[in-house]
Amino acid sequence: MVKNENGEPIGIATICEDITERKRIEEEHKRSKERFETLFELAPDGYYLSDFTGAFLDGNRSAEELIGYKRDELIGKNFLDLELLSPEQIPKAAELLKRNFEGESTGPDEFTLKRKDGSFLPVEIRAHPVSIQGQALVLGMARDITKRKKLEDELRELINQQGREIQELSIPILQIWEDVLVLPLIGSIDTQRASQILEKLLDQVTEKQAGVVIIDITGLAGVDTNVANYLNNIFEAVKMLGARCIITGVSPDIATTMAGIGVTLEQVTTKGTLQAGLKEAVKINHGVRSPL
Repeated sequence: MVKNENGEPIGIATICEDITERKRIEEEHKRSKERFETLFELAPDGYYLSDFTGAFLDGNRSAEELIGYKRDELIGKNFLDLELLSPEQIPKAAELLKRNFEGESTGPDEFTLKRKDGSFLPVEIRAHPVSIQGQALVLGMARDITKRKKLEDELRELINQQGREIQELSIPILQIWEDVLVLPLIGSIDTQRASQILEKLLDQVTEKQAGVVIIDITGLAGVDTNVANYLNNIFEAVKMLGARCIITGVSPDIATTMAGIGVTLEQVTTKGTLQAGLKEAVKINHGVRSPL
């Protein structure tokens, strides 16, 4: 109200402020909030907000489906209260929350969650420290990795199966007559392979009730002191099971190496070729054997 010198009203004064920019910012903020809420709610992974003690403040639909709890059952409760994690996993979770509190993003980290119905679910969790309306929180994303773990298990089993098949091929024990076995050794022998050879050979001697074992070493890459000791152990073990051992393919160099470590082969029949070893096996068994 504008008055004259006599105090009489003579007009009205107005002050106008252009709030176009402020309204634009408010509208953009509103749209941004709506986009975030839509993305949060409809995200395919389980999204949740928690404080740094692990208490849940919010969660989306996928989070509800992931662990079987409704949102109102989660809000305000700690993951310890809900027993989502086994005791063994709690120190790991606490350490990750500590790192989030210090401003560090974490993950992917694998956990096994206990769902409301008592079933267990493998998940991969990523977590980021965020600020929402001035409050420092943790935004977490939990992804169901059941299918991935299943594929990993299947792949691991496939690799193990291939390993077993390769091992079978690398240790080919042949039963050529009723109680005569032939083991052709090819390539190099280390401690692991020597152990595998011994285990498989003794199993076969017992299973087939073999009386004669022919070990052909023609294909060995070389025989040093270690290999000679491995072979000697095999000879002794076969003898302890009551079977006779015939070694074929022994060259002068191999004989020298074995003699150098005290393996005299006095208790083992040696032949230059596999064919000669087969003939010797027939003699040992009085010549009465027919092929299987």
